[in-house]
Amino acid sequence: DLVRSRGLGDVYKRQVLKDTPDACYIKSVSINGKVLDKGWIYHREIAEGATLVYELTNKENAWHINE
Repeated sequence: DLVRSRGLGDVYKRQVLKDTPDACYIKSVSINGKVLDKGWIYHREIAEGATLVYELTNKENAWHINE
């Protein structure tokens, strides 16, 4: 887990959840509790603070995103 702040009242948190210790494939990504359906985020989504959660698995899969 990572927590960062620029001292402006913003807090950026990154959390990685693994279903097994050897998990290395992305199962899903969410920002502020909303599951992302794209492979990028906009600066405005994290500029004033955000929580970004990566859920990883050990099974190779196609992360379902819209490109």
